[in-house]
Amino acid sequence: MIEVDGIWRWVTSPTNGRRTGYEESINSFNIISVEDYKALNEIDQYAMASIVLSKIRQVNIYPTYYYSDKEIDRTIVKCMGVSTPELITYNTCGNTILEYLFPNMHRVDAGNSINNCLYSRFYDDDKLMKCIMRHMKNYRFTNLRTMFFMYGRYFWQTATGFSPMRAKAICTQLTSAGDTVYDFSAGFGGRMLGILSAKRRYIGCEPDTNTFHNLHRLGEHIKNVNGAAEYYLINKGSEDVHLTSNSVDLVFSCPPYFALERYSQEPTQSVVRFPHYTEWLEGYVRPTLATAFKALKPGKNMALVLATKIHYINKPYMLGDDWKRIAEQVGFKFVGALPINKRARKLSSNSEQLYIFKKGA
Repeated sequence: MIEVDGIWRWVTSPTNGRRTGYEESINSFNIISVEDYKALNEIDQYAMASIVLSKIRQVNIYPTYYYSDKEIDRTIVKCMGVSTPELITYNTCGNTILEYLFPNMHRVDAGNSINNCLYSRFYDDDKLMKCIMRHMKNYRFTNLRTMFFMYGRYFWQTATGFSPMRAKAICTQLTSAGDTVYDFSAGFGGRMLGILSAKRRYIGCEPDTNTFHNLHRLGEHIKNVNGAAEYYLINKGSEDVHLTSNSVDLVFSCPPYFALERYSQEPTQSVVRFPHYTEWLEGYVRPTLATAFKALKPGKNMALVLATKIHYINKPYMLGDDWKRIAEQVGFKFVGALPINKRARKLSSNSEQLYIFKKGA
């Protein structure tokens, strides 16, 4: 990965299909069976894992899926064809193209540490060895990307994207074809892809320079396969956005969890601008929700994915209750919450919830 004019870009780009770069070497990593590896003492296990590490370093490509442009477009077509009958669904279609289209996702610091992004961890031998040894105790090597992401996210807090097909399911249930959806924290494109796959109009707000650039790239690919797709992106923090009154049919977002994930150090980032939690609630959350309430049509819904509680630097924050309280203060009526158990972030004490609010008629 290299940085060009402030934008992170992959140096690996296949001419066709989807590749990790380890297809020709992955079988050579299976130097011992799982059973035989587990029977070794700790020193010998480390020695065997060191051999695998040396084989990985011979290739040394960060193990994500790299897509050709045609394969990106083919995957978007698949997303558009996925049926989403359940409100809370989980289908992985589209997940890995977003990991490719948003290289900066892999450079996000998360949790209580700095300089600990997933990309840096791969190039740290000690941290990669931790993933390798755990994997060798349980599985053969069939895909290095699966090994690293599975155990990298097991051991450490990491940034993740929103499932496009979950976004498609939610907006399909809460809107009609052609409706306009406002996402005040666009992030790594999951809701944008899901909402446009459902043939809704999308308005996304994103302050981060890299992420905003990559959202436009995603939008160009969506337009390649559906020229009628409509989206509008705003490059500023949602606390500074003003939308036309009664102009959107659904507000749907998964906002930042205060400081659990630090997307960049740009001054437009909410946690940079408002580094203390109570200040963040008043400076970021309240004006964001006030704008959402004004823009939403009467009788329509706002759906927010939030953790009920988070811990940051060993201090608990009742995130869900605080968003709910402020939403009600600006005029929303709380309808209820549904559990979403498969995206809970590691430092969250509780599973995430889909909080649903309504603007009165």
